[in-house]
Amino acid sequence: MSEEIKNNNEEELELETINLEYEDGTSDECLILDIFTVDALGDQQYVALLVLPEEEPADDEEVDSELMLYRYAETDDDVSLDVIEDENEYTLVEAAFQALIEADDEDEA
Repeated sequence: MSEEIKNNNEEELELETINLEYEDGTSDECLILDIFTVDALGDQQYVALLVLPEEEPADDEEVDSELMLYRYAETDDDVSLDVIEDENEYTLVEAAFQALIEADDEDEA
C-alpha cells in the first residue's frame, strides 16, 4: 500500500505503508520509515515503522505516534516481520536507526 503526499516544495512523495494485524484482531496502519541492516548483526534486515493515526489530524494538532522496530525478511510474494525479543539486539538496532536519522538530518542541513 502507498500514499502520496506533497512536501514543502509541492513535489509528490510516495510513502510506503504496511498494515499490521495483531493476534487480538486489532490492526495498525504503519509508515515504513526505513529498511536497514546493522553491521554488528550481519545480513539480517530490520524495518522501522511509525504507527499512523486512525483519523487525519488537524493542521495545528500534534500527533503522538509510536516507533516500532522489527526483524524484516522478504520473499518472492510475502513479507515477514518478527519481534526483536533480545534486549541487546534491540538496543543495537535502535542505535543504528537513530544514527541513520541523524545522518539524514546532517545531509539536509
